[in-house]
Amino acid sequence: MNITCAPQDLSAALKIVGPAVNHSPAVLPVLGNVLLSTLGNGALAVSASNLEIGIRTRIQAGVIDRGEITVPALALTNLVALLTGDVTLGIPDEVATLRLVSGRTKANIKGIPAQEFPFIPDYADLKFRAGLPTLTLAPAGLERALDRTVFAAATDDSRPILTGVYLHAQESGLTFAAVDGTRLSVQTTLCPAADFPSLIIPAPALREVSRLLANETEPVLLVVNGAGTQAAFLFSDTQLVTQLIPGNFPDYSAIIPSGHTATITVSPTALRRALQGALVFSGGDAARLTTWIVGEDSLTITGADAETGDMTTPIGVTVETAGEPVANLLLNGRYVLDLLQAIGNDTDRVEICLTTPTSPILFRLPGDDFYAHVIMPQTR
Repeated sequence: MNITCAPQDLSAALKIVGPAVNHSPAVLPVLGNVLLSTLGNGALAVSASNLEIGIRTRIQAGVIDRGEITVPALALTNLVALLTGDVTLGIPDEVATLRLVSGRTKANIKGIPAQEFPFIPDYADLKFRAGLPTLTLAPAGLERALDRTVFAAATDDSRPILTGVYLHAQESGLTFAAVDGTRLSVQTTLCPAADFPSLIIPAPALREVSRLLANETEPVLLVVNGAGTQAAFLFSDTQLVTQLIPGNFPDYSAIIPSGHTATITVSPTALRRALQGALVFSGGDAARLTTWIVGEDSLTITGADAETGDMTTPIGVTVETAGEPVANLLLNGRYVLDLLQAIGNDTDRVEICLTTPTSPILFRLPGDDFYAHVIMPQTR
């Protein structure tokens, strides 16, 4: 290998792949490294893998001699951050060492041969992708779907299948669903998805997809391998490959209430402020319980703690009833704040559909039939 590249480009690439580096690679030391490999089109590929996800990105480089090597990610990242002039990277013959030169600075970084690095399929290669199930997703729609669902996936491994987000095709498009046993979030994004296989993608992988979407303007491709065990998200210059979670996702549609006796329409800003105040006085409660009392035209939210005190905030709301209104609810206030953060500034009204104090509570956005969020109420 003998190449020259700009230090800011290499630094940006290392930042992109950094989350896929295993910083405690006790079993496989090579997982703490990044793979540097030249490409035939005058580019350098930078890759990282922790066996669950792999990220590869490419930067422009002046390639004199081709080659590849892995070197410790942290050492290379810290060194490149100090450089200002063009960087020349080379590998002495038959030595697993990366020689770096920038101006008067010279460094030798001990590495591991590239052959020991986990294989990351190049789904960006049209020949490799031929015949594989592929979807084209608009960045904005994908970002919205991930923002509104990933947070609701389970974080403990007692039921591994719930630590992922379920993607499946419906007539209206591709639906994303996440559930952790006490809440459910479902978002449909409009795209042709007929015959696309159902997938369960680990939530941590999708968080990285969200990060990579931050500056993306071009359509994103979602590709599934022939065995249905792996999926890849292809961006302009980057691809993220993730293992899929095997198994059958629960029938989440049974959780979504089909009817209700009362609908509360409330400002998300007012609801957020009331919950933030109530949660000041529920810090000792693992369930983060808040009490909701529904009046004819008001919603009163209370947080109370025997040691620190209590806070009560009434909010002006619109209440429509089709039966006996629910007067008293116990809800995890943190869960509702998570929902409000997920929808951001997309709406100035939220609808809360109620039936009984122990029935699932449906949160909807007026005029948006593509999103639903359900939270199970709590009991003392």
